[in-house]
Amino acid sequence: MSITINQERYSDVLAREFVPLLNWHWQEIANDKDRIPLDVNFEAYKKLDSEGKIVILTARDDKRLIGYSIFFLVRSPHYKGTLVGMNDVLYLDPEYRRGSAGSRLIAESERVMREMGVVKITWHVKLVNGLQRILEAKGYKVDEIMMGKVL
Repeated sequence: MSITINQERYSDVLAREFVPLLNWHWQEIANDKDRIPLDVNFEAYKKLDSEGKIVILTARDDKRLIGYSIFFLVRSPHYKGTLVGMNDVLYLDPEYRRGSAGSRLIAESERVMREMGVVKITWHVKLVNGLQRILEAKGYKVDEIMMGKVL
């Protein structure tokens, strides 16, 4: 088992490899699956990639995709001088969660974001998978709580 973490382009990886993992990820953590189906707007990801506003890090065992961390690069209207890396999705195949691959994926995400001039990273954290505890151990703190309701 040789796990590597690398930054990759949307055009190189998303279309051909992400769909199975996205489906597993959605099955594991999505709320309201009975009302809100997985329906990824791949054209939006492609556009963000062409504009340099998305960063994709992959975790691979040899060449097989086992995880990803995807960020949107944004400047808030409230803080136009501050580049923020908003994590869109973070996933690691459950078979690899007991080792260091997840921690390495987060650490590499931070390194890449820092090199790109990102001042702050934000993560979407579901309360069901222990990510909050992992991030807190890495120095993150709760900034806000997002709540949702299906209408």
